[in-house]
Amino acid sequence: MKRGFCLLLVLGVVTKASALDPTEDYPNYKALAANGRVDLYWKLNTAKTIITFEIIAKTNGWVGFGISPNGVMPGSDIMTAWVANGNAFLQDRFATANSKPAVDQSQDWHLINTFESGLYTVVIVKRAVVTCDANSDDVPIEDGTTTVIWALGTAGDPANADDLYYHQYANRGIQSVYLLSEYTPVTLPGDAFVRSFQMDNVVATTSTTDTVYRCMYVKLPSFSTKHHVVRVSPLITAGNVDLVHHMLLYECPSFTAAEASGLDGYVFDCGYTSTEQMPCISIIAGLELNGRSYDFPASAGYPLASNSARYAVLELHYNNPDNAIGSNKLRIDDIYSF
Repeated sequence: MKRGFCLLLVLGVVTKASALDPTEDYPNYKALAANGRVDLYWKLNTAKTIITFEIIAKTNGWVGFGISPNGVMPGSDIMTAWVANGNAFLQDRFATANSKPAVDQSQDWHLINTFESGLYTVVIVKRAVVTCDANSDDVPIEDGTTTVIWALGTAGDPANADDLYYHQYANRGIQSVYLLSEYTPVTLPGDAFVRSFQMDNVVATTSTTDTVYRCMYVKLPSFSTKHHVVRVSPLITAGNVDLVHHMLLYECPSFTAAEASGLDGYVFDCGYTSTEQMPCISIIAGLELNGRSYDFPASAGYPLASNSARYAVLELHYNNPDNAIGSNKLRIDDIYSF
């Protein structure tokens, strides 16, 4: 019999909060921002060559949505849409910098419908999964995690097609989404038990930057036989979905008793400018903003033997311009797998 070790990064529940329902029943849904500010629905054709998106955004200005190759604006394939005087506008754009994206010579985002309803704008568009843009200005949608970006213009409609005004910092975000594949969770045994590690009251900003890395040492459970990490799951605390950029869990080397003294629960800055020396570099698991679990293959969990490292480091990257305070925790479930 082999023991399994199920690790869940737990941080609350995000539910649909938009005041509008989509125009049809889509098989896929993702809240891109909290409190129903931006909701994304999508579907694929049978051949999985065409993808249709419906974006419901709380604005009466313009809506931007795009595919990013690396989680930032430069290099992203973006569509912008709005409604003015009863007329719908859509533009396929390509970003080369953190500035107004240029209009793409090849218009590969296609408008199905765009309309306003109360405080919301609804945009329904489609594009090919792989567009074959001759200028290489489109980002292909590939299997696995896709990073999507969004932005809202909240100062009304653009004066004309060339007047795409700046969205302001608070009116944009990113999410990681499985666009081409569905996550089907593995059923875990009913005798799983839980370990929780919580990083409380983290101020996710400083006076000089709005992106912050926080790390915490956690003491792992003791095992007499080999265990395996078989699942990693994030659950973002309600209201914090826009703050947590990603999470990583590092396995530490073996510490002496003296070195381990006071480590459990120790929180420290661990960004690129941190002076803290962190010896834990072997990544057990990592999660982005998609909010979905990751199940290791049945035959290839992450091994933790009885003589494995007894400490790990939880790293959380926060992106928080509003200096909000949140609480995030790591939960570890110990399960049997046969």
